[in-house]
Amino acid sequence: MNRTPAADHVQDPVRVVQIFGSLDRGGAESRMIEALAALPNGSVDTHFFLLSGREGDLADDARATGAKLYPLPMSWRLPIRYRRLLTQIRPRVVHSHVQLSSGAFLAVAAWMGVPVRIAHLHSTTDVRTGRRETWTRRTRRLVLAWMIRRYATEVIAVGQAVLDANPTIRSNRSTANVFYSAVTTAGLENLLVDAEDSHSRVVQIGRLDPEKNQLLAVEVFSEVLERGVKAEFWIVGRPTEGYVDEVEQRVADLGLGDSVRLCGLRSDVMTFVLPTSAALLHTSTTEGLPGVLLEALAAGTPVVASDIPPHREVASHLDGITLVGFDQPVSAWADALVPLIAAPPTGSERRARLRAFRASEFALEQHIPRLLALWGPVESN
Repeated sequence: MNRTPAADHVQDPVRVVQIFGSLDRGGAESRMIEALAALPNGSVDTHFFLLSGREGDLADDARATGAKLYPLPMSWRLPIRYRRLLTQIRPRVVHSHVQLSSGAFLAVAAWMGVPVRIAHLHSTTDVRTGRRETWTRRTRRLVLAWMIRRYATEVIAVGQAVLDANPTIRSNRSTANVFYSAVTTAGLENLLVDAEDSHSRVVQIGRLDPEKNQLLAVEVFSEVLERGVKAEFWIVGRPTEGYVDEVEQRVADLGLGDSVRLCGLRSDVMTFVLPTSAALLHTSTTEGLPGVLLEALAAGTPVVASDIPPHREVASHLDGITLVGFDQPVSAWADALVPLIAAPPTGSERRARLRAFRASEFALEQHIPRLLALWGPVESN
């Protein structure tokens, strides 16, 4: 990946601890590794603390940036290991991406004298789908939100919708701002194809999960085929046990086996899948900042997406998104999708969208100086 010339004035590497669950292929993880790969050489010394105890799919990509990985299983020993590593590494920055749980890690970092402590919110909800709400979980969230207010020097969210959904983390002590994630576009212009070379393919990208709502997407595609449109549908993403069986069964029930392909994880989403697809269908019920929408728009691929606040936020900045409400029938989704399949974007249209994307704050070129500034000097508390 090409490194940016931005902020070449950086002299000494800034030691940054990044806290994630794992480095499985996901929006937050992918965006951060892309950013690290584009930083000026020697500007940042990165250490990933991975709370699942697993490194994840992107571990090798992270190491290729020079980062060091520390799997830390969730056990009674975690606080001891965490403090010990902070003592050894002596970071200037602890940048935590584990939603409200960041509060506990930032509190320890404050006690250890880490001057820059960032809580980075990626989701509009901290409650897992299907999990029963209890008073202990509510109390835990309130305590963790208080810790963020008390110990974070900076609170950032990947979108305004995420910030609005987490009002308990705002305080006078730490600022709370939107900090958009970014997508790399290096070399993308060489991968964009003309309309005659496009496939009559609709694609959905994201883990197979009820929140991503692939069951609705299958229903929509079935409606598209019933109208006599010739197309194929690729579902790309990590299967979730149980839900993937539901999706496969629905595909079979609708007789779509010849037209729908469950692809699993793919590493060529930006180099092949999106640049050669007619449209992206994104039916998620909840999002933070939908990175796959950004990737599609950078590749010039039009999007049909659910009408939820994060999608509306991206649509307010970039053209190419058609929003459909969940209160609309399946036929309304098909109405939006069919014209895109019939007339895939031309090469010139894709390149024009790429130019517009590169001028936006979602482009990695615009993101790097802001990221370095985020990790820059602040007054120690």
